[in-house]
Amino acid sequence: MESNIVYKYSDWNDHSKDALKNRYFWFSKPTNFNDPFDSNMNILCAFNSSENIFTQTKCPENGTLLDFVKRKTDDFGILCLTKPALKGKIGDKGFNNLHFWAHYANSYKGISIGFDAKEIENYYSDKLFCKAQLLKVNYFEKPIDIDSYDFIINQDEYGNTTTKRINGIFGAYRNDKYIDAFFEQILLFKDKRIWGQENEFRIILAGLAINNMKSLNLFSNTNFKLFEPNGYRLPYPKNDIIREVTFGVNFDKNKIVEAVSLISKGNKNVKFYTSKLDFVNSDITREEIKRHHNIV
Repeated sequence: MESNIVYKYSDWNDHSKDALKNRYFWFSKPTNFNDPFDSNMNILCAFNSSENIFTQTKCPENGTLLDFVKRKTDDFGILCLTKPALKGKIGDKGFNNLHFWAHYANSYKGISIGFDAKEIENYYSDKLFCKAQLLKVNYFEKPIDIDSYDFIINQDEYGNTTTKRINGIFGAYRNDKYIDAFFEQILLFKDKRIWGQENEFRIILAGLAINNMKSLNLFSNTNFKLFEPNGYRLPYPKNDIIREVTFGVNFDKNKIVEAVSLISKGNKNVKFYTSKLDFVNSDITREEIKRHHNIV
């Protein structure tokens, strides 16, 4: 059965504490990612036929079609999370993703937070007036050949899909749902050699959602800025969505009481865990903190 918990790993610093205190997610723009290959639209010019389409086709706005795509995707916001992987794989329990602990939780000094996935999807879909979905990142053994990839441009309620090659999407420029579907998928390509152990899922804050936020003045009653040069802050759902928090093996034990107190204020049913290294299996195990006032 698929887990309804989705995990976010982060350092324990002023940024993460502010997000937890004020209850918001940070959606980063792709240009702010630590991987220069990730969501970089120059991939569209890596192959002959797609290069011709994107560099020689003029769009109704200024510049080429590639300029248009970059302007669109560079403004998108992306929330990066992970789910439990297949049993026996790294991260099979969600909180034990060694790659995430090392890269995103400051070498195991940070935390892993388990959120209710359905609450997040339903809340943002409702509030943004467009579908907000946790989308699985696709990992490839080598750089993807855009020319020969079948992009899913439609999927019905039964899972039946309609696909098109890139020529069928952009051969004659038009700004429609096919292009929106393309944007969504191109932001889910990552190199398996480097990132394949992450089992990453993303919520993509795309053009329609951003336009709705601005034109309809959504989330205007927050006490923090929604729009920043490098990304966006979106408030948590009203309901409690944090189900669990795991402290990294190198987390400063003197700060656990502070962390438990801060997170508990806005989330009444959250469970807290300390973690330790399982040297036999090269894994992470954890133990629930039963009494918050007796943490050592």
